[in-house]
Amino acid sequence: MLESVENQVEYIRTVAALRKETERFQLLLNVTHILPWEANCPISAFTYVGDQAPEMLGYPTEDWYQPDFWPAHLHPDDRRRAMAKTLEYSNARDNLRAGMPNDCEGRAGGVAS
Repeated sequence: MLESVENQVEYIRTVAALRKETERFQLLLNVTHILPWEANCPISAFTYVGDQAPEMLGYPTEDWYQPDFWPAHLHPDDRRRAMAKTLEYSNARDNLRAGMPNDCEGRAGGVAS
């Protein structure tokens, strides 16, 4: 019985620590203006977009999940390069594990206020 209580206490501590770290990470993302995202690059569709998306670029979060949202909103002068770089990273699945950068920059058209 005592072991069960100890396990529950440890579980509660672990959940609290995880929650605290998640909050710290979210704060870091917000103050550094980083937009976390994940995408299925070959089909050009986002599978996750951070809550910062509407505030940063003006498009509602649900719009980001539409097929071809990213290429359609990139500046025409950046589109080809940015999409080629995105596909390159997509094809090299071990980039993160190998410590290689996995970022891509491109100008996006914002929504007029």
